[in-house]
Amino acid sequence: MKKQITSAVMMLSMIAPAMANGLDNQTFENQVFHTQADAPMQLAELSQKEMKETEGAAAPLVAIGILHAGRFLAQRWVTQRVAAQALSRGANVYARTSQQARAVANQAWERQNVIRHGQKEIHSNYSHFQNSSQKIRGHAFYGNKHR
Repeated sequence: MKKQITSAVMMLSMIAPAMANGLDNQTFENQVFHTQADAPMQLAELSQKEMKETEGAAAPLVAIGILHAGRFLAQRWVTQRVAAQALSRGANVYARTSQQARAVANQAWERQNVIRHGQKEIHSNYSHFQNSSQKIRGHAFYGNKHR
């Protein structure tokens, strides 16, 4: 049954392009470029007035791009490094999600030393990450209930 279905699908996929209505080259060029095949294409030139009007129009876009790139670097790279350094020295760190808290804890203590921890009576309700050694005090909390 699988072979029959596969062969039918392959036949239909081969037939569909053959039966499609194709445009001739001239019609395609007219629709896309709005020109005739035998007429030469001309390059549109901006006048001096148009060039002055558009001068510096990309500067705001470049500035916005630089601002967003700086914000991205601050949020993703610098903030995580600073939080990991504070956590490795015993400070508590608060993150929005468990993935962020785990990444900071892994940077601070190495992956094999990180455990997920929560309240002692409820083990399914995890709230933070901590070092597997009891000597190191820092915790990486996540979620809204710790803020």
